[in-house]
Amino acid sequence: MQPRQRAFSQNYAVFRRRGKPTFRTHPAPNTLPNSFIYDGTLVDGITAADRQLLKGVVRFSNPEVPLVFVDVKETSVEPASHSHYSPTKASKCQALVRRLLQRAAESSIVALITSYKEQHRYL
Repeated sequence: MQPRQRAFSQNYAVFRRRGKPTFRTHPAPNTLPNSFIYDGTLVDGITAADRQLLKGVVRFSNPEVPLVFVDVKETSVEPASHSHYSPTKASKCQALVRRLLQRAAESSIVALITSYKEQHRYL
């Protein structure tokens, strides 16, 4: 096992499931880690054609890679738990999810990723 694979394998159970369909997101964001970390052994569980809903809701700088990054000019709140959250960022995420659901997205295919526990609770 290469050093970079070893480092990632400690944090991601996906590494242990190589060769099996593991991702349900649009396959484009998985290209880089699949190439550099997993030597092309990850298998997407869905096709790009199955993940076209956002194209009618959000304008992407590169439509082939449907990632959404929203720049919100606000500092985070840091409660006693020392985990950050941002009410404004949460509001922006909620608005985007509402737009997706109004366009007939099933809630089971929508995912929000946050690196802070408190932001997760706030959402």
